[in-house]
Amino acid sequence: MVLLSMFIPRILSITILSAALAACATGPRPVNPEKSLALNLAEAGGIDGLKDQKIPAEDYGRITSSNLVMDAGWTAAITASPAPGFSSGFGLGLGLLTMLFPEPVGAKENQVVAWMPTEMATSPEDAQIKMRDIVAKAVEAALTELEWGHGPIELATYPFLWGNKIQMVATWLYPDEMGCPSKEIKGKHCILTVGILKPSLAKYSPAVIGGASQTNFFFEGDDAGNGFIRASNVGDSAIDTPRLYAMIAKHLPSWAYFYTPPARYLKIKTSDLDPKFPVIYYKGKAEIFAVPDTSKKEIIVRKETP
Repeated sequence: MVLLSMFIPRILSITILSAALAACATGPRPVNPEKSLALNLAEAGGIDGLKDQKIPAEDYGRITSSNLVMDAGWTAAITASPAPGFSSGFGLGLGLLTMLFPEPVGAKENQVVAWMPTEMATSPEDAQIKMRDIVAKAVEAALTELEWGHGPIELATYPFLWGNKIQMVATWLYPDEMGCPSKEIKGKHCILTVGILKPSLAKYSPAVIGGASQTNFFFEGDDAGNGFIRASNVGDSAIDTPRLYAMIAKHLPSWAYFYTPPARYLKIKTSDLDPKFPVIYYKGKAEIFAVPDTSKKEIIVRKETP
């Protein structure tokens, strides 16, 4: 399906664009088997400006068969070149993921995307509050499982563009091992904030998350990053953001995910562990925009063929 955003002026609201997309849909958006899970999720969620890069097939297999974020391999994988246990081409492949975005696109912003079943809320406004509460519970569960000290989750509502309201979840982090003091220490703290934009109605959810043929509240990605999950810090603190984000995603419903851009696009740098490439956090894992490069294997096969 041709993206309507190519023909609709950018000044139109995301709500109108979402309604147009939903109106033209004839069934759940299919999965493209030639694309990564990350790219399938991003395109279904309206996050543009992304593409897959090829990495060595053996490295791709290691990534997809495990969860690097939740074990000791992640730090090495994103800081060492080559990472222990990976080929010399692994770092190059990840480096290619840090592609340049020549235009302002959604891929530069933190995003929250979800397809909430309509039976869970009575209206878009109610769905927005329900989604805020779902994320708040996921944050609480993640911090508890990580055994990270934190203050109470604060809930608030702020006015936003197009008359919508953006719901905020904020919680203060202060585990000593990451140098995050309590918020009572003025100017030195770590905080996790969440923004949820009011959803539109969509007729289907995409096949990549199950493809339910029922109306849902669609929390769509946009070029401004109005929906987000974002950790920030000051001073010398260094939050292990990949581990935190993956754990939050673990406690979200299967119809929701969130996205973080390459580190250079982060409005506030958190730590050296911020990936230099785009990541989607879904079902407790960090999904990267990569597919296996099988070209070397194919050449070997051709040489062995009489």
